[in-house]
Amino acid sequence: MAVRIRGKEKVPGLLQEASAYLLDANHPALYQWPALGQATHAVKNLEIGSGRGTFLATMAQRNSDQLFLGVDLYIPIVARAATLLREFACPNAKLVCIHAERLPEFLAQIKFDRLYLNFSDPWPRRRNDRKRLTHPRFLERYRSFLKQDGHLEFKTDNLSLFDYSVQTLVASGWTLLEETRDLSVAKDEFELCEGRYVQTEYEQKFRALGQPICHLVAQPPMRDELSGVRSHTPRHSGI
Repeated sequence: MAVRIRGKEKVPGLLQEASAYLLDANHPALYQWPALGQATHAVKNLEIGSGRGTFLATMAQRNSDQLFLGVDLYIPIVARAATLLREFACPNAKLVCIHAERLPEFLAQIKFDRLYLNFSDPWPRRRNDRKRLTHPRFLERYRSFLKQDGHLEFKTDNLSLFDYSVQTLVASGWTLLEETRDLSVAKDEFELCEGRYVQTEYEQKFRALGQPICHLVAQPPMRDELSGVRSHTPRHSGI
């Protein structure tokens, strides 16, 4: 799907100014950012589809003792997100422009505690279901870089995509730990540090329109359970 972005002529300059916050997709992340491979570091977080970086920068700033890696497919958007990390002064966060399909090789030998999917493209046509970030083929890839006791957090305003995601997760052997179709807002300063309560630019827009936000937390299947699980895409997803 084509993405129209204004001010593309500024992208080279933005990339240069925020180069300290960028990783090269052609080299393993571990060698570019050694802290990602340190097993003793508290918590490692990954956001796929980080967009303009509002969620990533906010989380990194509020959780300075954790590591954050943001991923997006479009370099102009990554450039703006990196600029935001620079403005927020977040040395504990990096970005990379790479397709989600390539992440297992890029993140070899790295295991994350949390994976965030925030307001992913719903790809509403059924013929495009393989592009949805909660399609079984992506769920299989996530297992390679998510810890066994790690969590996947998913937020969306699209109820059809949410129902589809619940079905694919369950069918792929994931355990749903939490599920709501009307996520509340943060009530205190402690909740402001949790990913579920940090609002992206999309969430701010949808909440202003009075739309409920769907949210779930899931855990990957145990290794010895996988032999009995046959992943499939629901035939009646509603989208």
